[in-house]
Amino acid sequence: MELSRDLLAIGERLRTQDNRATDHPMFSAQEKRREYGYDGDYASDYIWVAYDDAGELSEVAAGTQGARQVYYKEVWHTVMIAFTEKACEDYLRQNRHHFGETRIYGHTLYRNHEMIAIRAWLMSAEPPEPILTDEEIERGIAWHIADQKIIEAAKAMEAWASKQEGAPTLAQDVTLDRMTELAGHLQAVYDAVRSARVGADSKAGAETSENGRT
Repeated sequence: MELSRDLLAIGERLRTQDNRATDHPMFSAQEKRREYGYDGDYASDYIWVAYDDAGELSEVAAGTQGARQVYYKEVWHTVMIAFTEKACEDYLRQNRHHFGETRIYGHTLYRNHEMIAIRAWLMSAEPPEPILTDEEIERGIAWHIADQKIIEAAKAMEAWASKQEGAPTLAQDVTLDRMTELAGHLQAVYDAVRSARVGADSKAGAETSENGRT
């Protein structure tokens, strides 16, 4: 069965993420909310409330006429769960306008055999092939264009030379010198492009190896 790139990416994150010293972790995005109606001995804090002109109960300053104390507890409510902490981070970032204070909490799947089996299956899949960044794509296109221009110039020089017959005239001799000079410049450009490509590929390979060790 061929897995989608999304599932392969989840497996890669599961293998490389910080498990927070937790066995078989699963993560949840949580928002802090107030639950009202507690007895004062079991509450986190209290507020003063009173009815406004519209008959709605709202928070007011202490000492307001008709105000009374209401106790509450601050409780973390789970709003989303995921296999990876990264998924929770993405969810909270994309939906931050819906929430107040938030956090990401790690839970253990200890003895949750179905979830542990799914998690292990995702982690056993082959990691996805690296995706080229926009910068790498642009650099590759630039190299390709440079190669093509060098090849076209070389063919043009070869075609020009093949048409020259007999002893070269002064004009032809000067032109040939200029073409030879141009060939030297083209070779220098070609060498520079190749050198840059090898250097970039070596750096990318070194970074990939380094990331693989961490």
